Amino acid sequence: LVRSRARWRGSLYLRGGATRLSIRGRRREPAPDDLALAVTIVERFDLWMPSIEAALLEHAHDAGVVVDELPQPAFAAVIALDGLSTVEFGFEVPWDDEHTVGVCLRDDIVVECNGSVLEP
Repeated sequence: LVRSRARWRGSLYLRGGATRLSIRGRRREPAPDDLALAVTIVERFDLWMPSIEAALLEHAHDAGVVVDELPQPAFAAVIALDGLSTVEFGFEVPWDDEHTVGVCLRDDIVVECNGSVLEP
C-alpha cells in the first residue's frame, strides 16, 4: 500500500483481474480495523458476489436494462458509512456510462446500492 491523496492505495485481484483498493488511515499507517477488513475482501468476494449481483441487476432493471454479464469492479474501498467501516465496490456499468454504481457491504450484507459514487 502507498499513501496518496489522504488514503492508502493498492490493488487486489478479483475475478481474475486487478481492482484498485483504497482504505483510510493516518500518515504513518492504514487504520488497523480498515486494513483488517480490506484483507478479507479477496477471500470473501465469492461469498458476496450473489448479493452484489442481485443489487446490480435490480439497479439495471430499474433503469430498464437487461444485463448479460456484470463488469469487473473498478475499485474496492473501505469507507465509513453511517460511522461504521464498510466495504464499497464501484462498478462502471454499461447501462449508465456517466456514473459509477457503488455497492456497499457490511457484515456480509449489502447495505446500499448507490447509482453514483466517486472513487475515494
